[in-house]
Amino acid sequence: MTIMSEFDDIARAEVCFQADNCLSLTRLVCLTAAGRGIKFCVWIRLLVLILLLGADCAYFNTFYNAQNSYKQGLTLKEQGQAVQAKSKFEKSIEKSAVVISRWPNSRWVDDATFLIGMSYYQMGHYSKAMRHFEQLVLAFPNSGLVPQAQLYRGLALLKDKQYGVARVVLDNVRKDYPGLRDAASFHLAEALFNREDYDCAIDSLSAFVEHFPHSRYVDTAVEDLARASFSLKRWDKAEYWYRKYARVVHEPKERARAKLKVAACLLEQGNYKQAIAQVDDVLGRYRELDDEANLLLGRSLAEVGRDKEALETWAKVRGRSNFGAEAFFRIGKYHEEHNDFALARVYYDTAKSRRANSDYGVLAVKRLALLDAFALGDSSEREPAKAMFLLAEVHNLNLGEYDEAMRLYQAVHDSFPQSKLAPKGLFAKAWILKNVKNDTGIALELAEKIIKEYPETDYADESRRWLGLPVPKRKPRPESVAVKTDTAELAEKPTEPREEHRPGMPTHKPGRVVKPEQEKPDTGRTEPEADTVTYRKQENLELEIVHFDFDKWAIRPDDAEALKRDTALLNEYPFTKLEIVGHCDPRGTEEYNMVLGLKRAEVVMDFLVELGVPKDRMSVRSEGEHRPISTRPEEYWLDRRVEFEITR
Repeated sequence: MTIMSEFDDIARAEVCFQADNCLSLTRLVCLTAAGRGIKFCVWIRLLVLILLLGADCAYFNTFYNAQNSYKQGLTLKEQGQAVQAKSKFEKSIEKSAVVISRWPNSRWVDDATFLIGMSYYQMGHYSKAMRHFEQLVLAFPNSGLVPQAQLYRGLALLKDKQYGVARVVLDNVRKDYPGLRDAASFHLAEALFNREDYDCAIDSLSAFVEHFPHSRYVDTAVEDLARASFSLKRWDKAEYWYRKYARVVHEPKERARAKLKVAACLLEQGNYKQAIAQVDDVLGRYRELDDEANLLLGRSLAEVGRDKEALETWAKVRGRSNFGAEAFFRIGKYHEEHNDFALARVYYDTAKSRRANSDYGVLAVKRLALLDAFALGDSSEREPAKAMFLLAEVHNLNLGEYDEAMRLYQAVHDSFPQSKLAPKGLFAKAWILKNVKNDTGIALELAEKIIKEYPETDYADESRRWLGLPVPKRKPRPESVAVKTDTAELAEKPTEPREEHRPGMPTHKPGRVVKPEQEKPDTGRTEPEADTVTYRKQENLELEIVHFDFDKWAIRPDDAEALKRDTALLNEYPFTKLEIVGHCDPRGTEEYNMVLGLKRAEVVMDFLVELGVPKDRMSVRSEGEHRPISTRPEEYWLDRRVEFEITR
């Protein structure tokens, strides 16, 4: 019998074994025994051994299939194929459950229990994962899988945002299982980073890198340290950690990306020539990094006075991305500062088209509104008060430049005291002082001034309410009590004055008075807490609505919990597709609100993707201010929302 023929026999036997075909295995052994001249008594012993192994054959094969499905699920998940990965994890759970139910006394039950927990963990069902890890620890305290089960129980608690309990569990892992000490320490530190508690994250991650310099998690820890320092604008520390990350990371493209971050840190520290050299070392190596590189190079060139080269470099940014929006915004800003407003408009428009919902896309929209206000002022020599007031509104509502807005509102009063916009300007200034600057004293002094100088106006009546004074009854005037704000006109070509109030839309903004029953400024009423709100439910899946603070698109903690519940429901219907729709209250220009609504929708989609909902199941849309829930100013918070529409 040759060595090669023995290997062939073993290979055939393994195929039969893995195929759960014990009869074929028996036949193979018999034929092999006969062929090799094995005595009958030896053959009987082999047959007995087969019968003993046969009982183990079926459940091992089932567990083998479960394990194989889990590995396939991991591969698919890494490739971004979430739906296919979910199917594999579910199959792994199903096969593992068969092992536990049919062969409860087999030696694979603890493995099957652990595999179920890991499959749930990978699908984002953390409570179910924790339950199976706990079952393994209780039922099989001597299993070699207990340390891993305790570790992943702690990680599931972290994912479920049960930070206090997670810390206790992972601290015990660090104490009881030396082989997992680095894993537990790293994940506790990374949880601080993921919660954006960057100061504490930096302390914990630095300690981890110092104590576990050879851990497989060191590369990720160094990257997190760099990102945390960058977020805190600690440019020297960020430069240090990004340089270290560039040395330890193995992927060449990641190394190049880290070098660009080093260049950004050098730029922020004023080391412009070093930044230029750093970018030159990367530019052209990877096409997908060229936009970021050209943006940084252009900024560095501009700082050293090489404006022409900077403009040419920014113009090379081709992508419809945040980098593209910023590059063309900077070109537009350059031309605006050099009084070439027509060319500035062209580049602001381009910046907006590159990524309208990016920070620089939004800034481009605001600068366009300001340029429109300047243009309106130039063409409104007969109405200079109106032009100045509109410019103040742009600084107030669009740019958030409240000091400049107050200066212009005051100038409207001082330069045109007989204009109907004079009391409106004073009232708008008082509103900013009271609601933005929290300077109630000066705001009330302005209210008294309005009452004294313009006693018969709506603004005087509103000022009396602020001061707690009685409001005289008057016959209704032909002019609308709700005086319109003209800021919305800036998004369009100027025309003759027209009423901007659209059906169903409230008109209250700073600088505008509304009827008493529409607004009660002194009630001190605040928005209800999210947990006291009875959410409007969507049809079919009843997904909860998400609300936002004024002029913000960040997800609030209570709404994050609502999105977790939405995710759990979406996971039960994996083939359902939905459109995420962003809404705004009516303050600000129509164009600005369309952009803001889109940002809200996209941040919700990104949050759901982080929770495990496949991105290809979702799309986003903005309705801006066009679909209000309430027309009362004290209920504007209802309009600042994201809703879900089931599309399939």
